[in-house]
Amino acid sequence: MSGLTQTQIKELKNCFKIFDKDSSGSIDPQEIREVIKNFDSSISGKDLEDLICELDKNSDGLVEFDEFATQLGRKFYSRHNRADFEAAFKYFDQDSSGFIEEDELFQVIKKFYPSFSENYIKKMISKVDKDNSGKVSIDEFIELMSSK
Repeated sequence: MSGLTQTQIKELKNCFKIFDKDSSGSIDPQEIREVIKNFDSSISGKDLEDLICELDKNSDGLVEFDEFATQLGRKFYSRHNRADFEAAFKYFDQDSSGFIEEDELFQVIKKFYPSFSENYIKKMISKVDKDNSGKVSIDEFIELMSSK
């Protein structure tokens, strides 16, 4: 986990809690399957097993927080190029309109932060929606993601 800020570690702990359904302090393969299937129902069994193996560095069949934070921290907090941001944007742009619309962003945020209200999400959009269109363009998205 070296190189991560306290804020990043806190974010990773919150994400870890989403996976650790039974609050055991470790994530078993079934917990990983359940969460991943909610986000990508088309993931193959092989891809899922590869993901589990990638996370479970000590091969004990469980993913502890340090393993989780090391792997995901490296992926999420490393410097990204425009292609990385464009790929993320396409994921969030669920109707392929070229914009992340308020309802698309609302659905994505609700999955990760169920307590956020629609009003709060609208405020988030308005902060990055420079042209007040009610949508986030690729350039606005990249600006938002690059400003961490």
